Amino acid sequence: MRTILFALALVLSTANYACSCSPPGKYEVALSKEIEYSDNVIIGEILEISDNQKVITLKVKEIFKGELKQGQIITFKNNYYCEPFVDELGDWLIYSRMLDGEFSINPCGLSRSLKNPIKNRYFSVIPPPAPQHPDSLLSKSELELWASELKAEQLPKAIKQTELEIEFLRGLEK
Repeated sequence: MRTILFALALVLSTANYACSCSPPGKYEVALSKEIEYSDNVIIGEILEISDNQKVITLKVKEIFKGELKQGQIITFKNNYYCEPFVDELGDWLIYSRMLDGEFSINPCGLSRSLKNPIKNRYFSVIPPPAPQHPDSLLSKSELELWASELKAEQLPKAIKQTELEIEFLRGLEK
């Protein structure tokens, strides 16, 4: 009986951390839903990421939606078990909600670094199988070259799309 209760408690305690993002659909649909779902849409400068990477501190730079104030310093729950995951300092486009009195970046959403937006699943490309995979036709060096060429090709496109999105957000009524 104790084993069953322990197993049940373990499953219930980890259920809060599970995340399953469906494959990205149309960007335009995702953007519309993200704006509607979000309490706050901002550009924020990530100032600090906690040692355990579960909390981020940012300074609000621009507000597109919500009641935050420019220059305000706030903490957010990072999507430690989901994406988008904040893993670098700098300016980010953030879509968020208030959950249990805490700011939380929307899981599976469009939040992303302005410098490196290809880390968001809507702007990344799935690489070929790793060299050790039996179906791989690429060596490790060929894969690394392919990845760097892909990044060089995709990064400017993702940055341009992010710039267009910000211009669109600036046109929204607050």
